[in-house]
Amino acid sequence: MTPQERSERLRIELISAKHLENNKLGDPAERNLTILLPPSYHQSKKRHYPTAYLLHGFGGTAWGWGADFSTSAGPEWRSSLHSVDDFMRRGKCNEMILVMPDGANRWGCSQWVDSGINGNYAKYVAEDVVGFVDANYRTLPERSHRMVGGVSSGGIGAFHVGGGNPDVFGAVAIRSADIYFEITHVPWLVGLVNASHPDGFNGPIRSNGTSWFCYGLAAAYSPNARKSPWFGDLPISFPTGRLIDDVWQKWLQFDPIIAQERYRDAFRQMHVYTDCGSKDEFNFHLGHRILHEQFKKARVRHVYEEFDGTHGSQNTERRLRSLEWFSGVLPKKKRLKK
Repeated sequence: MTPQERSERLRIELISAKHLENNKLGDPAERNLTILLPPSYHQSKKRHYPTAYLLHGFGGTAWGWGADFSTSAGPEWRSSLHSVDDFMRRGKCNEMILVMPDGANRWGCSQWVDSGINGNYAKYVAEDVVGFVDANYRTLPERSHRMVGGVSSGGIGAFHVGGGNPDVFGAVAIRSADIYFEITHVPWLVGLVNASHPDGFNGPIRSNGTSWFCYGLAAAYSPNARKSPWFGDLPISFPTGRLIDDVWQKWLQFDPIIAQERYRDAFRQMHVYTDCGSKDEFNFHLGHRILHEQFKKARVRHVYEEFDGTHGSQNTERRLRSLEWFSGVLPKKKRLKK
């Protein structure tokens, strides 16, 4: 992508999100929205395109997607957007509009769920963001031409945004998502207890990313308006490390291996893609295997791919794979010609 093409096709918008207004964390309701237009977008004013909504992970922002260079993109590409542009130009996936919303909050990431107190991020994506994009860009404005996908915190976000809005999205890509909390999340909480010794819980700890993540999850999964300034209940006791059952149960309701039951009918109406690295250092692959079995038993149409890699070692390649998969499930008249 030349500098001229980049200036024409990369847009960073500023949108007003009614579903994020008046949140307790004091996060802005005005958010950046990064959009990559397909190579042929300016060649015809009549052509309309499918749309892929990509949700970032913990610590990410919409602005970050617009970076001209990133080592995480891998040696073959300068950046994530460069890799997608190259993929489209080589005919590996349909031309489509890529939309990257901003899900960051005071503690690092909203997990893209509706917490009421701290912002309704799922509604923000499904209503505020989709509404803005359809009104301002040449989309194909039907659910069958929309995918929501993400990785890590964005993966669990895609699970909830997609599962909660089957009338908006016809496809969902759940990649290396936070899952199987009993195995994957308890070690983080224990780490928070140890890092908080001897003073006790007093908010995120500087230079300790796990502590920020735990407080972010509490604000998302167990929000509490009376717990200023953190506005969330931690599900673990200090200094013993005992789980607090009533709070922990609130967290488990967001675990995909639990939540899949309430989204089952929605996922049956959708095309579903999941993947995870077999060496994921957070052990998310174990939860993805469980989810795969649950989907099979529930007769949810889906694709599950487990690749040889860690949590982020093939992120660019797997993102491209999800866009290739999405191209394959688009309505036939809009599919990529082989």
